[in-house]
Amino acid sequence: SGSEQLTEVLNLSRFYESQPDDRDFLQKYLKLTHCDLFFSDAAILVEGNVERLLLPIMIEKVAKSLRSSCLCILEVGGAFGHRFKSLIEFLGLTTLIITDIDSVAIIVAPIGEGQMATQADDDEVEEFEGPSNQAGTAADGDQEAAPPESTKRKYAKACIPSMPDAATSNQTLIKWLPKKLTIDELQAASDDDKTHEMADGAKVRVVYQTRRAVKWNGSKEDLCGRTLEEDFGLENPDWSQSPARKAIGLVMRNSPATPTALAKDLHKRVTGKTFDKTKFALAVMAEDVVSWAVPTYITSGLVWLKKQVAVEEDEQLIDVPVGTAATIGGQS
Repeated sequence: SGSEQLTEVLNLSRFYESQPDDRDFLQKYLKLTHCDLFFSDAAILVEGNVERLLLPIMIEKVAKSLRSSCLCILEVGGAFGHRFKSLIEFLGLTTLIITDIDSVAIIVAPIGEGQMATQADDDEVEEFEGPSNQAGTAADGDQEAAPPESTKRKYAKACIPSMPDAATSNQTLIKWLPKKLTIDELQAASDDDKTHEMADGAKVRVVYQTRRAVKWNGSKEDLCGRTLEEDFGLENPDWSQSPARKAIGLVMRNSPATPTALAKDLHKRVTGKTFDKTKFALAVMAEDVVSWAVPTYITSGLVWLKKQVAVEEDEQLIDVPVGTAATIGGQS
């Protein structure tokens, strides 16, 4: 502040006293290895292991100046990301949330209907948690008035984001930012919808897969993937479908005819039981870093974060000679 450096000391005991519902969860999750969250310049909450592995490379590609910031990267998943909302706001910590759009087709059925029991036994069909006042969506996509909560049950099955009347099962997107349920609402959400400014001026921004032009086999369509792996394949269609990239796990046996067909095939491949997400990430890491592009939604998020915690311009970064000890981004 001017010529003085100030430190604000926060009492976590007071926070836990005010947040009894989240206390047990956060204390179990925030082990010693996550203590850098309390001393970082910014936090990045990611979906899972794939994002955590690839994020340093993606930062190198599209937001190099972030290397000069101390970043805390936490795997929280879309189902539990919103549990960090109160803690992030208590800390007043600039935060980027990188999550999946997790599109699903919602089926609404009265409790006790036998036909749903068979479907619910399917590994791909799960009970759906959404806003309690949300109107139901029938399997055929027709809107119907929501029956009382005591007489209805919602199920969801993963689908591609372009399916009509698709919704998200991602609780972070439903309960935190941008607080939208349907895929159409999420696609139409503005930057303001995706951003929250806290009392101290720090901001939280969420990014997820959004439609953009996908060029494949001579055609162009506006599409996005349901997860990072699917969206990565759409961002790099020719690259990911090359036989030389078989190790990545996205190459189709029969070449899809259209971009939509490619999106459907990628979804089927990634959601299959044999797809190994960690192997996918490691295989991408083994490739030439300049040969593939970072998915659009992640690029937009990292560029936003770079502006929020700018320390120095990209061109001012100094490469450290091999063998020289240095501390970059809080790691030595």
